[in-house]
Amino acid sequence: MTRHLRVAAASVAAAAVTAVLVAVPAAAYDNPILDDGSSYSADPATLVVDDTLYIFAGRDEAGATTNDFIMNEWQAFSTTDVASDSWTHHPEQMRPEEVFDWATPGRAYAGQVVEGTDGRYYWYVPVHETGSASPDPFGIGVAVADSPLGPWTDHAGGPIISQEIMGNTLHNIDPTVLVDGDQVYLYWGSFSQLRGIELDADMKTLVGDPVAVHSLTGFFEGAWLFERAGTYYMAYAGNNAGPASSCTPAHYHACIAYGTAPDPLGPWTHQGTILPPVSSTTSHPAITEFDGEWYLAYHTADAEGGNHFRRSVAIDDLEWDDSVSPARILPVTTTPEQGPDLTPRTNVAPWAQASASNEPIPTQYWIKALNDEIVRPNPLPPDVWGSWAPQRPAQQWIQYDFGQPVRIDSTRITFWRDVPPGTGNGVSDPDAWVLQYWTGTAWSDVPEPSGYPTSTTQMHTVTFEPVTTSRVRVVMDAAPGPGGMYSALAVQEWEVHMALASDYVASEVTTEAGTAPELPPTVTLTFDGGHSVETPVHWNAVEPADYAEEGTIVVSGMAEGFGSGAVEVEVAVLGDDPDHSDTQAPELSVQVDPQAPASGWFTGPVTVTASAVDAIDPYPVIETRLDGGAWETYESPVTLSRDGRYSMELRAADRAGNLSEVTVLDIGIDAEGASETPVGDIDSEADSGNYERSNRSEQPSTSGGELASTGADHTALALGSALATLLLGLACIRAAGCHREGHDSSGLGSS
Repeated sequence: MTRHLRVAAASVAAAAVTAVLVAVPAAAYDNPILDDGSSYSADPATLVVDDTLYIFAGRDEAGATTNDFIMNEWQAFSTTDVASDSWTHHPEQMRPEEVFDWATPGRAYAGQVVEGTDGRYYWYVPVHETGSASPDPFGIGVAVADSPLGPWTDHAGGPIISQEIMGNTLHNIDPTVLVDGDQVYLYWGSFSQLRGIELDADMKTLVGDPVAVHSLTGFFEGAWLFERAGTYYMAYAGNNAGPASSCTPAHYHACIAYGTAPDPLGPWTHQGTILPPVSSTTSHPAITEFDGEWYLAYHTADAEGGNHFRRSVAIDDLEWDDSVSPARILPVTTTPEQGPDLTPRTNVAPWAQASASNEPIPTQYWIKALNDEIVRPNPLPPDVWGSWAPQRPAQQWIQYDFGQPVRIDSTRITFWRDVPPGTGNGVSDPDAWVLQYWTGTAWSDVPEPSGYPTSTTQMHTVTFEPVTTSRVRVVMDAAPGPGGMYSALAVQEWEVHMALASDYVASEVTTEAGTAPELPPTVTLTFDGGHSVETPVHWNAVEPADYAEEGTIVVSGMAEGFGSGAVEVEVAVLGDDPDHSDTQAPELSVQVDPQAPASGWFTGPVTVTASAVDAIDPYPVIETRLDGGAWETYESPVTLSRDGRYSMELRAADRAGNLSEVTVLDIGIDAEGASETPVGDIDSEADSGNYERSNRSEQPSTSGGELASTGADHTALALGSALATLLLGLACIRAAGCHREGHDSSGLGSS
């Protein structure tokens, strides 16, 4: 969902220029908070002051193809009502070199603002220390202000944490601070190293020795410390990766996990994951209570022009399970809902299940990148499927399983490399490749391919003669190098395209007024040459008002692989007939195949097909009975195959209870040899079948169209009766379509 924002300048102190963002109210939060790409924001830190919630954040300024965190300043957002989606943007809150004379410009990484024991505001931030002789020049500084929006000044006169001060080799970033009554606690760290220490009430002096935390499963960075009901909570970015991981399948991407402790300095117990990986590789939590509700702030790459290094802050509700102790944080549902792209297109890869020859996939890669329809100019490892490993075979394959037949005629693929071919190391162009499809019993190369380019500089399109299949795979030969070694292979995106369908067929649907229609899960795509496949449909939502009254509505949707636009299905909404204005009976048509032979006896199976039309009811019910037995609902052509003589009756009725004349067929079958006795009198004027039909009128025995059976019981009656043993093929084409007095949503008389 794209927010429609009105940005208005507001006059504030010289420290910042303020813009007010007013969003259209929505049922869910209109994330990211600022989504138009005018300013990217990352590493949120929340602060509540009176009736205002502040979110402080860094500013991402990387170019579209720059794989680095270019962060030169911090900014803030504020609101008095989260549900309103109305936020005030406070840009240019602080720059490292303007507040700390010991800091270099840039590297304005994640920090946190807290209200100190003296009522002033303290901003803990990691910055590069000028002239640092340490291997890692990051130090944590503290700025102070009388207002949460500054102006800010240096509080400590130098870093309070650094490699030199602590005597460590850590990446000393991502500070989080908790003021717990008169006591203050600081945690920091990255690259799986987390440290904690107490601070003096002056908010800058270290008290005691730091504690190392190793019990928070998967901890990587981005710690956030808070307290609720006497329990201390530590949320953090985790990246314990693997195919069975509850956090993330791929390194670089992170989940948000948390742990609890009885004391601010531990011991800590891991409790679980509350947010899976988002669209950005990094993740950073901030959890706070505001106005009686709890919230999680985090960042994504979902803003316009966003990527892994152009992130934007989002916020969502956080819920608790207080039935356990300590209270459990429930998994967070992000908003707005990120559903699939339902733009009509021929690419069916997004709906396929991807697999590869090198499973389990090395954790630096992510197989879901194959069909996410994203091609980045400078991808990171999890943006591709790859095969790099110490031992690299000469051949690899990637595969799509569609779950149902598709008719395809082209593919598009983007390879990726970090070294040229010939080294036998790294990731390089494939030496050769081929596209194969599953015939049902074996793999076969697609017919008449247009060629197989191998460069990594563009997306390649390969066309071929159409094939119908349920699986395809790309088989790649790796580039050889010295000593029998091979380079690895990588694919950033792989598309598979359905052939252009000439048309589609959607089943007829009927429903009662006030009852939601059961829309068909598929439509039939038809192609030149008489080919067809069933393809799933994602129907648009149908509102209750649409089917509240009698009439016809049209529902549109996206059919997977149908690139000519939306598909539609007509829904007949049926109502009552209280004034009994419908008095016209349906017209019944009956066909018999094959035609009756001269002897009058058939020497093989006989198929009876019926259809009916009515002036008012779009789906009149057809019923049959055999040899004076019970009336059964007709759903599809009826075939008689056993030797013998039969009297078959057919009739049609509409929902008002009007019955057509009954058509009577006298049929004799003698597969062993023709009988001397003819079956009925031959009528040369009759339809295909050439025998006499006896037509008589019958009045309904009950009012309101109550026939032999109604509703969903039709299928059970038809299949459970003795008639089913004689009428081969009598069944609903779609069991889900047998409803509403036997009306068949798949179409009367279809086979």
